Amino acid sequence: MKFLQDRFTVAWCVLLVAGGVCRGAGSGEEPKISPPVAPPVGSPPPGLPPGVLARVNGKDISLDDYVGYLFASLGKSRLDEFIDRLLVEDEAKTLGVAIAPQQVETALAERIDRTVKGLYQGKEDSFIESLTKRRTTLEEHRAKLRQDLYYEMLWSEVALKTRQVTDADVERQFERSYGEGGVLYTLRHILVSARAAGTVPPGSPAGEGDPGRGGPSLRTAAEARERAEKILKEIQGGLDFVQAVKQYSDDAFTKKNEGRIPHYRKGFYSDAFHNAVTQLTPESPQSGVVESPRGFHILQLVEKQVTKLDQVKADLEKVVKTQAPTVREKHELIARLRAKSKVEGL
Repeated sequence: MKFLQDRFTVAWCVLLVAGGVCRGAGSGEEPKISPPVAPPVGSPPPGLPPGVLARVNGKDISLDDYVGYLFASLGKSRLDEFIDRLLVEDEAKTLGVAIAPQQVETALAERIDRTVKGLYQGKEDSFIESLTKRRTTLEEHRAKLRQDLYYEMLWSEVALKTRQVTDADVERQFERSYGEGGVLYTLRHILVSARAAGTVPPGSPAGEGDPGRGGPSLRTAAEARERAEKILKEIQGGLDFVQAVKQYSDDAFTKKNEGRIPHYRKGFYSDAFHNAVTQLTPESPQSGVVESPRGFHILQLVEKQVTKLDQVKADLEKVVKTQAPTVREKHELIARLRAKSKVEGL
């Protein structure tokens, strides 16, 4: 099925190209762009003949009238986008890359379903009403979205087909997957905040709230450090670390999970924090009091995994080769295609 194939093509071209690039549309010549999925051509408004979009005080507004208005309004403002799409399509043909119509239709249905459920509480009638207010029918919306999805999928496949995996790419993925230097830490921590108000349990060390009820406490840095030191002494005296987390930690998020930081990365807190983490071993799994911008921490090593790059390099190369392209890769792809193409008229 051809994408640009009748008089409605002209308006579509103007919206995308804003000037002359869709040569062949409406002239019998094959258009420059022909994705395998054709949008509906639509039907004339009720009571109006083909080619007439509206009638005002008895005067017909033809498709040609509207095309002229669009070109005068938009000029060549969409020409770059259209040329980029042509270049990607040509590159896809050269590489033998194709997007099956059913792929696009499946993605289209999923996108619209997410929109209806996410923005309109699952009410398709509300979605259609919103389109109507924007002078757009559901089929017109589907046609535009179908085209956008087709090209999104096409450039992604071309980017994957032409991607060159370097050692630097593999090393970056290695550190993302296995930590800096191939070392992954699973930690627990107790945070004593020096900035935010917290609720101090009755009888807790350095409690500044109501000793009978456990009231709100605003701590200075010195008070927070003193409180952390007292908690550390309790742990060294036999208090279970998980129990200390539940009783004292001001980190509401990790407190729900026994203080765990399951995928610790350098830079989460501070250099001092990271340096303390690297000193932890299975034989010496607990830190002293460590300062960060969030306050004062006591750390416990739960697990330390060490992986060598050579052990996983082949798998990482496959991951890097197949992971979804980024927007940056799209721009780089377009830049490469532009650089090797002769583009005139811009």
